[in-house]
Amino acid sequence: IKAKIQFQAMTEQEALLQQSSSMTSTYMTPQEEALQALCKKLLKSRFFRGYYEERRFVDSVAGYRDIVDLHRGERDLELLLLDIRSKLQIFYQHSPQVWIGITHGAFMGLTPKKNTLDTHIWVQLQEVAFGHYWFSIKSIRFRRNEVILKLNVVRNVEADSLIERTQISTSTLMYAKDASKLALTTDNSINALNNAPKLSDDMVSGPTVIQPEVQQIGYEDFINIVRNWGTSIKHTVYDFMSNDINKDNIKDFLQFLGLVVISLLTGSAVAIKYLGTFALRFMYEFTRFTHVMTPIILKVIETINKIVGGFYILLAMIWKDAFMKKRMTATQRPMNGW
Repeated sequence: IKAKIQFQAMTEQEALLQQSSSMTSTYMTPQEEALQALCKKLLKSRFFRGYYEERRFVDSVAGYRDIVDLHRGERDLELLLLDIRSKLQIFYQHSPQVWIGITHGAFMGLTPKKNTLDTHIWVQLQEVAFGHYWFSIKSIRFRRNEVILKLNVVRNVEADSLIERTQISTSTLMYAKDASKLALTTDNSINALNNAPKLSDDMVSGPTVIQPEVQQIGYEDFINIVRNWGTSIKHTVYDFMSNDINKDNIKDFLQFLGLVVISLLTGSAVAIKYLGTFALRFMYEFTRFTHVMTPIILKVIETINKIVGGFYILLAMIWKDAFMKKRMTATQRPMNGW
């Protein structure tokens, strides 16, 4: 009774300390808020196995804390906790009064037990007996002089092992029953074999070989296959009609079809308008181009005509000079001879 009264007094003292620490909250910097948010995000809702076997008084917080040892299979969680602990120690290196409820190694005489790691979590559990449990991390609390994890006890691990042992014993019992039945069946088979009539020499010397019957696929089998295909297609179509073709899908399809038609009409109107504007601008610019280029083209044609005409005139003059000289020489020769 005295121990119970002392325990209640200690719990009341711890509650008062928590209330006072929460009331005397100080202003947090953005770096501290970011660190707290990161720690909560990394640790919240994580499940792990641990051993709760000890409770000790911590001078830094002036209260008792429950010690949870990690199971040896929780190495990933151990590395995460140690990483968070190192970051918190770096952040609170100028605040030595802040105690972090994650320890590693021989702290206050703690030594790793069988099937446990060398990392310990100092928490506050409510009316939990010593034993092996599944825990879940509910959150991490940052108090005025303490950083502590808040754990929830999920279930006892011994209950799981008891269920496994029950299943193993049940399967062993069933196997023993099956073995006894098999032994009885074997004895009966041996007795029947001993009481069976002996085989004749002909049956021993010439064993008969039974040929398996070969089934041939005929026209009826082909018809049945086609019918099965038709039935499966009907079921598929029926499922499609019953599941996919409903009021909502038809409504969505009509809405989509209406949007497509409206989009096509709007796009066609815009395209026609653009093409009309382009045609008018093209005709206007082409008219101006022809109006400006017509004199230039006429001058170019006139120049080409002059060049070609002059070339022909030159050829005509050359031909005339050559022909007239020959004719004049031909007329002068008879006159001289006369």
